Amino acid sequence: MSNAHLLRGLSSASAVFKHKAYPRSQGGNSVTASDNGVLLSLAQLEVLGYQILARFLPSSRSVKLIIRDIEEDLRRLVYEEPTAPLNSRLAQGGVCDYQFPANANVRLDYYRSGTDIFLQGHIEGQVVGYCARCLEPYPFDFATDFSLVLVPKEDLPPRLELTADDLDLAYYEGEEIDLSPLVDEQILLALPTRPLCDEGCLGLCPHCGKNRNLEPCECAQKQADPRWEALQRIKLNL
Repeated sequence: MSNAHLLRGLSSASAVFKHKAYPRSQGGNSVTASDNGVLLSLAQLEVLGYQILARFLPSSRSVKLIIRDIEEDLRRLVYEEPTAPLNSRLAQGGVCDYQFPANANVRLDYYRSGTDIFLQGHIEGQVVGYCARCLEPYPFDFATDFSLVLVPKEDLPPRLELTADDLDLAYYEGEEIDLSPLVDEQILLALPTRPLCDEGCLGLCPHCGKNRNLEPCECAQKQADPRWEALQRIKLNL
């Protein structure tokens, strides 16, 4: 099949994918992805000698790896991970510490050894935090690297006890691997436990509610400690 025919074949799938081809980087290989039943053959893309950057029209769609197409040679996949599902997840419970204004950028290297799938990735993007002290929104960038080993679910022991050394272990089942749950979990792990706009944030005045980072508080600087009231009454009675 000629390159022209392959390119026309890729264009015919543009209703699901937008593709932009870049020259293969040193040591890199072509990639594959599937979405909604549309498969792009690794063998066909290998003929093109290009690395494919997959961008999706609807932000709710995820990238999946086809198990049978994963080979022992290292391959690279570069794409945007939709963050709308993460925003919905973070908004549950009434308190929202973080929101993502745009999709996250993902670079994923993957290969197989036997039935085990090895993933090494880098994720970066923008996030808006809501400070736990002053409640003001503040934007910042995040970036994280991760490594995962995925084993077939049937190969796991019936009662697997994970240790600190096993936290990079996951499993897969079926004929494809949905990357979204794995990537989303890594994004959440990359976020600070407590959102703070600055370590020196003065927060809100507990009495008048003013943001003490923006204006001085007019409330009394020293408030009576109720723990000393009983002692004060004893002194007055002497």
